[in-house]
Amino acid sequence: MKCPGCSGDMTEESYAGVRLDVCTVCFGAWFDGGELEDYHRNGGSARLSGVPDSTARFEPTGQSAHRRCPRCESDILRTGRISKYEVVRCTTCRGLFLPLHDPRFEISDDSGLLSSAVGALETIVRALF
Repeated sequence: MKCPGCSGDMTEESYAGVRLDVCTVCFGAWFDGGELEDYHRNGGSARLSGVPDSTARFEPTGQSAHRRCPRCESDILRTGRISKYEVVRCTTCRGLFLPLHDPRFEISDDSGLLSSAVGALETIVRALF
């Protein structure tokens, strides 16, 4: 499956008991129709930040994304917002793409940038050795 954000490869990863497709390049996540609701019903995941509440409405911006849906291959992807989040939604299969960031570089309120950078480097070193 190809990422609708950057055309990178997407792999399946489990978050809160839901199998999401996550881009290996830009770390955006594709939620198939209904998966956003399942994700929140299962309690969400601290490992995946930037996910809007499933009860918030999709507000279209009126723009077409000019990309194919990674799930159903429809070319009817619409850009919009859910709360403060910019998203892309397929009008055919109701899938939803959230451009997220690399969770290794997430900054929490109590750790600061330096601590996040050190944590990311430790993760990379553990993966190498």
